[in-house]
Amino acid sequence: MFLVKEKPLWLFYGVIGMCILGFIISQMFFNMGTILPSEYEMFFWFLAVGFIAQTIDGALGMAYGITSNSILLGIGVPPASASAWVHLAEVFTTLASGISHLKLGNVKWDLARSLLIPGVVGAVVGAYFLSSIDGEQVKPYVALYLFIMGIVILRKVIKRKERQIN
Repeated sequence: MFLVKEKPLWLFYGVIGMCILGFIISQMFFNMGTILPSEYEMFFWFLAVGFIAQTIDGALGMAYGITSNSILLGIGVPPASASAWVHLAEVFTTLASGISHLKLGNVKWDLARSLLIPGVVGAVVGAYFLSSIDGEQVKPYVALYLFIMGIVILRKVIKRKERQIN
């Protein structure tokens, strides 16, 4: 997780992230199409999306996949490609997080073993499903799912804040 405890750095990263997000949203509404003009520039768009998603994930401890998938779909990346790129990035971020938890002795091995097989099966079925259907047909359903997950995450954040206040 990406944690910055000093307030000036939080402010700096927040402003940078909001500028990038604002630019992406303005491009989506004013160009009404894909905002990925060339393959060379895609690297920078993916870098910006990863930065925003990791900043949110570091602040909340969750929502990397939801954030990055939502933004990638918004800028015109097909659902199967967005899912593949996000999961590839999550391999490395999760590996770093897992090593950190392992070093600190913060792993529940019985829970990890019980989630191993359902996780692998879910990943294979999901990858097969997304790759075997037309991206334009599934886009509204993926967008709806991401919207609902966003609401769930916001509810968790609000509940956490209420518990901290009380």
